[in-house]
Amino acid sequence: MSIIPINGGTEFELINYTGFNTVNALLILETSEYSQLLGGVRTVNSGMDREPDFTRIYPDITVKQINPTRYEFNVRGAGAATGVVSFAKPFNKNWELVGLEQEPVVINGYVNGWEIPELTDGDYVIEYKPQRYFYFGSIVSLLTLGGLVFYLIEAKLVRVSVRRSKSHG
Repeated sequence: MSIIPINGGTEFELINYTGFNTVNALLILETSEYSQLLGGVRTVNSGMDREPDFTRIYPDITVKQINPTRYEFNVRGAGAATGVVSFAKPFNKNWELVGLEQEPVVINGYVNGWEIPELTDGDYVIEYKPQRYFYFGSIVSLLTLGGLVFYLIEAKLVRVSVRRSKSHG
């Protein structure tokens, strides 16, 4: 959570990075702490401070949840305009817009967002990066378990074979 001065320092804007609602907040900072805090804040202009342009044709966007860690969306009629993709999940730096080499930014104080310099028609994927490690770990674990089962079965067959050869010979 951070508090940003607006209107010449007479008012402050509360930005909540955790995604939880904040009812009451009090923040006392030394000058150095305040400067350090401002160094990590990045502003994304939403365009909400101007009148909407009703003559503009907005792109058609279709979103599909593949699983809780992967979403696909399709854009049609984008016209290569600059845009911001907002992903309504509490902010986490591990979400990735696949193919865009850019960290997510905080939108509306709590959700993930990406600035796209040239939004074009096509398919896009938003993915939670740590899930890849889970998939990799699962594959390694299953291969290890399979190898262990194979080894135990092979060892058992060798022992049975040795016993049979001793009893016949």
